[in-house]
Amino acid sequence: MLNRTEKDHLWMANLDREVTPAEALHFQQQLSETEQTRMAHEVHLEELLVERLLEGPDCPEALWRSIAGQVAQRKPARVSRRPVFAWAAGLAAAAALVLVAGAAWMALNRAVPEALAVNAPTVEALAAESQTTPDRAAVETFLRDHDFALALNDFDAMPPASEHAVALLGARDSDTDGMVELLYNCCGRPMKLYLARPGSEGAQLLAEAGRRGGLLEQKTIGGYAAGVAGNHHADNLLRVLTALEA
Repeated sequence: MLNRTEKDHLWMANLDREVTPAEALHFQQQLSETEQTRMAHEVHLEELLVERLLEGPDCPEALWRSIAGQVAQRKPARVSRRPVFAWAAGLAAAAALVLVAGAAWMALNRAVPEALAVNAPTVEALAAESQTTPDRAAVETFLRDHDFALALNDFDAMPPASEHAVALLGARDSDTDGMVELLYNCCGRPMKLYLARPGSEGAQLLAEAGRRGGLLEQKTIGGYAAGVAGNHHADNLLRVLTALEA
């Protein structure tokens, strides 16, 4: 039985085609039906992106002007009788940037470990995962019961004022040891705030995700590892947490 850290490493290795067909089959057999569906979607998304890049998509006009300007400003090492070289250099630079942007986009989608992925398609689906009622008192009780000495603040009442509409949906246990999840609705998008006790598997997972750029926010609050995941930046959602005095 794989733990979360091992599963995340193998998940990335499968997406990067770093395993043999037999290893890939063995790994997929250990995934749940939901995980198999998610992996299939990620693989399909990468294949579509590669196909689009191979079609030679047009470089955006503004980016092309920027690249052409930089190429024009460069002083050539020697005078060339073939001015087409400058054009070719610009074209090569544009193609390289498109490939780099595509690779970066794919890396960003891979950066979130499966254990931290927000798979709920809607706010309503995320709210259905909650093990508490959607109010601060209930969530604070949940945190105390799980040995987190943290208080929950009212996001809207905290300066500076935010343009984001944030609502607490509740809290739930995580499948990862030493970690819990606070559930939020930000501007109609499902978001998760993860908390992990020091030295736990959850803390290690958050640290790894942070190094890979897979978290929207990350910091330590009262000695606990904290991070935010989702597909919408919640404008400093971690400020809702305050460490309780010992």
